Amino acid sequence: MITNTNIETPYSAPPSSKPGKPQTSAPASATPSGRTFILRNRQGLHHRPAMLLVNTLKDFKCSVRVEVDGFTADSRDIFGLLSLAAGPGSKFTFTATGKDAGEALDALQRVFDCNFAAAYL
Repeated sequence: MITNTNIETPYSAPPSSKPGKPQTSAPASATPSGRTFILRNRQGLHHRPAMLLVNTLKDFKCSVRVEVDGFTADSRDIFGLLSLAAGPGSKFTFTATGKDAGEALDALQRVFDCNFAAAYL
């Protein structure tokens, strides 16, 4: 399902992990984290890179949504990703909520950093 939203999600740093200090922020499962990436793939987001995003997130338990040009989709839904019709230079804003949200966003960072190279192996 795709919805049109204009919500900006700021990146939230992970809570302090110093021993003996109580956490003052909300637990990681309740605090959404977000990152923005630019699609540098010259063909845009077609089946192979979209499937790489789905496969990258399959082992994570957190919820991950993506926003492109005001439209949002579940990052694990291949048809939702394709319906975003993201071309070269599109700005992707991922928002993750859950225990392993930071790790999921790190995995997405690696995919974008290597320009979806694994999709073409």
